[in-house]
Amino acid sequence: MSQVARVEQTNAPVIAAESVTILQIIQQVALTPNADIDKMERLMVTHQNIQALQTKQQFDEALAAMQEELPVIGERGGIKDKNGRIQSTYAL
Repeated sequence: MSQVARVEQTNAPVIAAESVTILQIIQQVALTPNADIDKMERLMVTHQNIQALQTKQQFDEALAAMQEELPVIGERGGIKDKNGRIQSTYAL
């Protein structure tokens, strides 16, 4: 696993916790009779940003895992299957 993927995996629970905390704050503000709409909107934008970051982290983790499984194609070679037989070749 790449170092980038390891770092992102360790940060994922922290970001998820931040997202839950922001949602709790939004809920508390929404229940207040004199809730400040501007604050609510800023909190929602913050929540959306955190969600976007979580989505990016999930994509990056999946990409890192997939890259480990991709075949290596030599400059003048072909794609080999698991049994070592050439599956397909490509033109130079």
